Amino acid sequence: MRAELHDRLTAPLYPLVIAVLTFAYLGAPRTTRQSRTLSIVGAIAAVVVLRGLGFVGMLAGTRMPAALLVPYAALLTALVLGYWGISRGLIIEPPVFLVDAMNRLIVRMQRSARLTGQTR
Repeated sequence: MRAELHDRLTAPLYPLVIAVLTFAYLGAPRTTRQSRTLSIVGAIAAVVVLRGLGFVGMLAGTRMPAALLVPYAALLTALVLGYWGISRGLIIEPPVFLVDAMNRLIVRMQRSARLTGQTR
């Protein structure tokens, strides 16, 4: 019963925090040549982690009442970090090793498409 109460208390906060996180990832101005694909993937991953922490906190909270603090801590941390990133005008970029790996994968796929004759 207690976990359900806390779930209902935190439920209205998720849309606000998700909007702040998404704006932190995608809100900074960029040129049309800059790909936003990895930023979108990063925003989705951040939202999934945030909501996952909420589920874990609620499930664990049925046995350990202290675990009910996990969703509140996750929401507060995400809200503060998102607001901080927005206020500083930070452009949240994926790590260089991830961008390089994606570029190598794209080049490999293009080469294999040329070898099999599947080019446009």
